[in-house]
Amino acid sequence: MSSFAGCSVWMVLLLVMISTGALADDFAEGAWTLQAYGSGTYGDSSHGDIYSAHLGVGYYFVDDWSLNLELVGGRVVPGEISGDDNGMAAGLDMLFRWHFVTGENWSLYTDFGGGIQQADTNFPSDSHFNFRPQAGLGATWKLAGRARLMGGVRWLHISNAYITPGNNGLDAAQCYGGLMMSF
Repeated sequence: MSSFAGCSVWMVLLLVMISTGALADDFAEGAWTLQAYGSGTYGDSSHGDIYSAHLGVGYYFVDDWSLNLELVGGRVVPGEISGDDNGMAAGLDMLFRWHFVTGENWSLYTDFGGGIQQADTNFPSDSHFNFRPQAGLGATWKLAGRARLMGGVRWLHISNAYITPGNNGLDAAQCYGGLMMSF
């Protein structure tokens, strides 16, 4: 599936969710969530791709706004710029998430933040340690009880911020999908 087709599927799901819900407040101050999802990057093959698993916890510090800490681990496939072998990467992201539209069974949100990443190969270009600023849009859909599907698209940048010579970073679309549980 091309990156355009994959991201288009998410956009269609967002539009369906917009057209089917009534207002509700499921993300109240003091709530906690656990989220687990998978992601892949698209759009910058010269730097490579990263396919990750994310496991995180979020706390709603005010209605509809959460602070999330997520462990990230996955496979990196460096592109021609680094010329290195495939490898693994692990990191920690901190994201703010704002559910700016909520329905009875769905929500639309934006999230933004950053993180750090350590890889066992030069990814995306010339360093093993990198920073991960990111921002995007997503949606949730209530399945049953406290379980929700979640998915979206983010801009993801991975680079070393010039802490070592060279800083040829990755700028890509990160498509993701998984589950969110409130508790």
